[in-house]
Amino acid sequence: MTYPIIIFAFDRLDYFDALLQSLKEQAGGTMAGREIHLFQDGAACPWTGELRTTREATARSVAMFREAFPDGHVHFDDINRGIALQWHRAEEFIFGARGALAAYMLEDDTVLGPHYLSMVDRLIDRSRAHGRISYVSAFGDHTAPLEAQRADARAMIPMNHIWGAAMLRDYWVKERELMAPYYQLMARQPYRNRPHDEILQLLHRLYGQGRGTAQDSAKESASIKLGYARLSTKVCHAKYIGDRGVHFSRSTYEHLGFDRTVLYPDPVYDSELPDHAETDRVVAEQDRLVQLDMRRSATRFPGLFAALATRCRVAVGPDRFLAHATDGRRLVSVSTADPAAAAVLSVLSWAQEPHAVIGMKNAEDRWIGLDEGGSLAVRPADAGPNLFYRLPGMAEPFHIATGDSLALAHVPAADGGPGGLLATARHFSDAAAFRLIAAA
Repeated sequence: MTYPIIIFAFDRLDYFDALLQSLKEQAGGTMAGREIHLFQDGAACPWTGELRTTREATARSVAMFREAFPDGHVHFDDINRGIALQWHRAEEFIFGARGALAAYMLEDDTVLGPHYLSMVDRLIDRSRAHGRISYVSAFGDHTAPLEAQRADARAMIPMNHIWGAAMLRDYWVKERELMAPYYQLMARQPYRNRPHDEILQLLHRLYGQGRGTAQDSAKESASIKLGYARLSTKVCHAKYIGDRGVHFSRSTYEHLGFDRTVLYPDPVYDSELPDHAETDRVVAEQDRLVQLDMRRSATRFPGLFAALATRCRVAVGPDRFLAHATDGRRLVSVSTADPAAAAVLSVLSWAQEPHAVIGMKNAEDRWIGLDEGGSLAVRPADAGPNLFYRLPGMAEPFHIATGDSLALAHVPAADGGPGGLLATARHFSDAAAFRLIAAA
């Protein structure tokens, strides 16, 4: 059986063209007669009135789709809703109005290998009979070299992002109610300005966990809550090409290894779906990984920073600096004119708020925060929303020059002391790149 395709596009025309070409090149005639829909986001933000792109770019996107698939269906939006609300709009159409049993949900930054649809069509058939699979894909382990893929070609693995994934309607019916409050929050402002604090509180209230505020994270938590597994083949039959966008920059893209993805050359039609007992273990493992991600801490490097100063600081303007207090529990703002008058920005209480994430967003759209493990970090907004968020009652934002990829981190000393404030020019968890900034 074949299943309809939903494509989400905006103005990244080079990406979109690559996706369209990969669909046209699917092997075995699998595109013949297949229903395909474009959900084209608009140019003008309905909340601010600003143009997020040119109307010419969105019109060109539609023209490219019509040229590639003359019998395809266009759902053009006059306004710029953002990916979350476009996804919601597409689900309501394809599962609600059309009643499709499953559908591919493809964003414009994924390129499919030639056997993708033939493989995933079969996986959808088997997943529908299984009854406890929410999303299925052949995106694969993008970090695995070809030899590793070949050695375990029939394996299915937990899905990370829902890129290139097909969603099953029976699952959507259950997820729909859980996701409704999330989409209600999304409808209040642009997606890139979504209320991180409210979303995290919502996810914890609904699911007891949640490692981010992006739609992928919310859907991940919903699937875990409902006891459904999100699965991908181990072999890679798609490639993520999104090295620019809301959540990614080129440096992040390369750091995560997407530039090194190797596509598997042959179709695999006998992948090993888990039985229900194994599905329980897969869901439990996915839940464990989410919980672990929420507890990321620089304490994974015991003994490495034993000789650090007991208090470190970094300038955040001409007359203030940011410091980690000597008791190891407070993030403070200090005036250079009156260092004794430190304004306490946060007092951490791990026992009462085990998943609290505290942070500030500066004028350059970078996040400054102290997480539940005691790590202070600054990350570019386009590196992803998974690390640091504002919570109610937070102090006013700071201005801090961090450079294109600089991260800050507070690392506890091995003896249990407060440790020091450090910086790295790469990913903040790369221990080898850390260096001491300053000691008060």
